[in-house]
Amino acid sequence: MGSAASPGLLQPALDGGWGPWSAWGSCSRSCGGGIQFSHRHCDSPKPQHGGSYCEGQRTKYQSCHTQECPPDGKSFREQQCEKYNSYNFTDLEGNHLEWVPKYAGVSPRDRCKLFCRARGRSEFKVFEAKVRFLEMRLSKDRFLEMGISKNRFLVMGISKVKLLVIGISKNRFLVMGNSKDRFPVTGSSKVRFLVMGISKDRFLVMGITRVKLLVMGISKVIDGTLCGPETLSICVHGQCIKAGCDHVIGSSKKLDKCGVCGGNGSTCRKISGSLNRSKYGYNDIVTIPAGATNIDIKQRSHRGVRHDGNYLALKTLEGKYLLNGDFAISAMEQDILIKGTILKYSGSMTTLERLQSFRQLPEPLTVQLLTIASEVFPPKVKYTFFIPKDVPFSKQKGKEKKSVNVIRPMLTSQWVLGDWSECSKTCGSGWQRRTVDCRDVEGQTSSACNRSLKPEDIKPCGDTPCPLWRLGPWSPCSQTCGEGVRTRDASCIDYAGKIIAPEKCSSPGPPPATTACVLRRC
Repeated sequence: MGSAASPGLLQPALDGGWGPWSAWGSCSRSCGGGIQFSHRHCDSPKPQHGGSYCEGQRTKYQSCHTQECPPDGKSFREQQCEKYNSYNFTDLEGNHLEWVPKYAGVSPRDRCKLFCRARGRSEFKVFEAKVRFLEMRLSKDRFLEMGISKNRFLVMGISKVKLLVIGISKNRFLVMGNSKDRFPVTGSSKVRFLVMGISKDRFLVMGITRVKLLVMGISKVIDGTLCGPETLSICVHGQCIKAGCDHVIGSSKKLDKCGVCGGNGSTCRKISGSLNRSKYGYNDIVTIPAGATNIDIKQRSHRGVRHDGNYLALKTLEGKYLLNGDFAISAMEQDILIKGTILKYSGSMTTLERLQSFRQLPEPLTVQLLTIASEVFPPKVKYTFFIPKDVPFSKQKGKEKKSVNVIRPMLTSQWVLGDWSECSKTCGSGWQRRTVDCRDVEGQTSSACNRSLKPEDIKPCGDTPCPLWRLGPWSPCSQTCGEGVRTRDASCIDYAGKIIAPEKCSSPGPPPATTACVLRRC
């Protein structure tokens, strides 16, 4: 009998193995908590003859340069917006526009994009990263290809078996294997575009395309930028990732009520008060000293009446109004920027008008109440904040500022907004809802509002990816010769790729996977 191997004999499957981690890359920030990356490849060995691709993280990252930045009165996001001042954007009258961060009205899923608004105006832009453009086309081989223009190219090919490959030009490229794997790897490549497909014999093939593609812009803030003024989470690759007040990813350290990182709240004292009487005009409520933290000022409208003639106002010690000055009322929510610190204002159209800040106040501010109908609806103002124990403080008597200016009463119906509900989900993408009602000047339901100007009553929320089930590596073949089986079980992983308790993932989990295997003939 001949000893030649049968042409149909399967060669032993060789599973892929991870190579070593690369050295840590450069830090994205010089202070205040940056991010650096390390990468590895599935090439020790590469999977062959139907062997499984490597499972697990392709990229890992860590915090770096976590020391506090020297105080300069500007946040890191503010610095990123400010660089576009040199681009000489102008309004229709030719006035030069200065750019500051925009937080109000930005969806939670977009918090790591660079939203900037013109200072003192409502106009805003989402600025694009320089010379980074997304390119897409459908190739003749039915692959979706995406690229970054000029000297940085990004290509994605999607095959019939749901394999995904991403590559970036000469110096760097990202690769993603099985589409279930959420963690990219960077490496080097000499090709301009890398695509992956399936040949007629069902083997993976690689090709190069030189076609120029349609260009679209992409944008994100620099890694290490805070996701918002009220959170310690930071942006990494366009995603909000939990971090502590020590600027370390995954840290559980929090700011105490005094604004001290990891403190116990013993270095400050709480100041609280209220105002329930006022006269026509501007009435002083309280002057908040510099260094105050966790500021919360509330003005609650009377039941059934959204516009009760009382509005919060804010000014500097020099008398410059930052909010609702000169008898001009801001109806919509907005951000008030003060030397790198953000005060969030709810807008005057909500049932609970509110002014909040979570970081230390860089300079003293006076909070006032603008009253135009004190006899009809007395105010219901409450405030709290915390100041260092060594900072002197005394409450002043309410003062009013009379004005010869006359406020025109609201003569038309307006949209009146309720408060946003809690997010419908604790992880992943959820929704928040609020009431948006058309009311007349007496607070009654009306149909006279402009429907095209109706504010949104639902918005997406949530920025922490939900844990996922991930299949582990294949077991050895159950038979050393002849046909056997290999299995692999599922593990529950969090957004960082770490294995966590199974109950954290959706139930039930996926069943164990099984496949036939033949190492050799018996």
